[in-house]
Amino acid sequence: MATIQSSLRYHLVNTAAISTLISTRAYAVGEVPESVGTSDYIAWQIVTDALQKHQGGSAGLRELLLRLHCISTTERGASVLADAVRDSLTAQGRGAFGDPATPTTVRAMYEEITTSDYEPPTDASQRGMHSTPVDFTVWYLE
Repeated sequence: MATIQSSLRYHLVNTAAISTLISTRAYAVGEVPESVGTSDYIAWQIVTDALQKHQGGSAGLRELLLRLHCISTTERGASVLADAVRDSLTAQGRGAFGDPATPTTVRAMYEEITTSDYEPPTDASQRGMHSTPVDFTVWYLE
């Protein structure tokens, strides 16, 4: 069985509406290569990951709060990318998620909140980066 992160990356880079915008530029936060430069990309972050329990012990079910940072040099680009991510993950809903050969079983997936942010330029380029983070709650089997 795949990890939720590998299933997420597979989904992002194999969904046409998203991959046409980012190609294969989907990374965990902290793993974004410098070579991405000013290209649009997605960086995801696991904010919380909680094992669900019942009186007999582990339920085998995890609840995850996932933040997907949709990054672009323009506010519009970040918004379009966030819309594609939101539509894709909302349509996913439940069931097999990720690589069909080694999917993660998702029991529920729904959007929590979307915000926006701007990172000013750190050099003389005068080009900052816009970010539209999209938060999703995901319930999946471990």
